[in-house]
Amino acid sequence: MIRYEVVLSPAAKLFVLALGSQAERTALADCLCQDLRLDGPNAQSVHEFTLWDGGRRYFAVPLHLGGIVAVCRPLTAYELDRLRREQDRKVARSGYLVVSLLAPESGFHPR
Repeated sequence: MIRYEVVLSPAAKLFVLALGSQAERTALADCLCQDLRLDGPNAQSVHEFTLWDGGRRYFAVPLHLGGIVAVCRPLTAYELDRLRREQDRKVARSGYLVVSLLAPESGFHPR
């Protein structure tokens, strides 16, 4: 299995902290480690798009945990180097910045 780094944005961290228990947080962490792989369990359902920030590729990845969708992008070489320096450890050659985690109910607006 290919190892990769997962970095959470402040918004993604808030989502994780709002989960009810440590067991749910651990399950989400395990899920991110599996589902962001190119051959992950929902790889055929990933939606790729670009935004206005210089044409970076973003992905909406449906996770196999409770209908959550991770919006992420690949980490740049600079970001991986910065992570290595900040954490003073070896890092994987690739990784993802999880920009947001969306609960399934976030797409519904009752009237």
